[in-house]
Amino acid sequence: MRARLIKSSIEEKPIKIKKIAMKIEMMIEGSMVIVGLDKTVIGIEYPKLPKPDEQNPITQELIAQVNADKNEFVSNMKHIESMIKIGPHYVSYTKNKDLKRYKVLSEIDGGLLCIFSLGFSFGTAVINFEINPSRLTPEKWDELLGLLSVMFNDHYDEIYTKGVLAHAEFCIDVSGEDLSDLVLIDKGRRAYTRFKGTTYLGRRKSHLSTVMYDKSKEQKQEGNLVRIEARLSDRTIRVPDLVETDLFNPFSNCLVVDVNQLHSASIALKNPALPNMIRELGLAGAVANKYARQSILSHLEENAAPWWKPTLYWAAHRELLQQLKPSQIESLTQ
Repeated sequence: MRARLIKSSIEEKPIKIKKIAMKIEMMIEGSMVIVGLDKTVIGIEYPKLPKPDEQNPITQELIAQVNADKNEFVSNMKHIESMIKIGPHYVSYTKNKDLKRYKVLSEIDGGLLCIFSLGFSFGTAVINFEINPSRLTPEKWDELLGLLSVMFNDHYDEIYTKGVLAHAEFCIDVSGEDLSDLVLIDKGRRAYTRFKGTTYLGRRKSHLSTVMYDKSKEQKQEGNLVRIEARLSDRTIRVPDLVETDLFNPFSNCLVVDVNQLHSASIALKNPALPNMIRELGLAGAVANKYARQSILSHLEENAAPWWKPTLYWAAHRELLQQLKPSQIESLTQ
């Protein structure tokens, strides 16, 4: 796909970007940035009775209908399982003995195509569909759509229209940056944790968390590559709403700053220990006084890393999400 130029509302200079499948490459202030959709898990909700109220009482007819829908759900789950077993795959077990992860392998190259989590969890039937859009080639998308066409009555459309967001990872990879020079700052008061070089904002099971880590080290590659990733897990969000509606920017409450900017703030506040405290405890954990915290945050917002453009990145992610529409998904295979 041909590269193009766009202007960001927060960056006057044209930014060269190039879309490749489910990734977008950008050159911002001399830094190569790649925006992509990583691990994405779509859940199909198990039928359940609605909460009763005066206008919508629970009737015997409604109970019978929900029970019939549950039986159909389980039947569909078993059909998906039988279709998986026909082709190349392997099974991994979860902590729940009644729930299995079926890793479907590509017949093109033997690599991972998708994962289905099927079974029961505390009496609730589970159908979760997992893909990594940024790693799927057009040929694998074509293979995946063919697989879904024999699993679901309405093919991919059924996953899209009935699906809810079990998990999604919106990633930003920045080349040439040394992780040791960067600090991830939360503007709010989310839990802050650092473990083996990775910074976590938000608790593991929270609806939204953000992480920053050394991607080159994870991939065992030479050079510097830093990843910032927003992880969204909220089954109250329907897939069509995520794709077609700009609900919120998961990066809007974060800053990435150079450690030198922390030193600058510490000089202004006459607190030389401040940089290390913020790196270890986060801004909210290191600075209890809200006025001092606001002053530091104001300074850091004006002096964030020159390539940190959360509005631009979310606009790129929104563009990638559009490709998941049923009307657009076919174009990925062409």
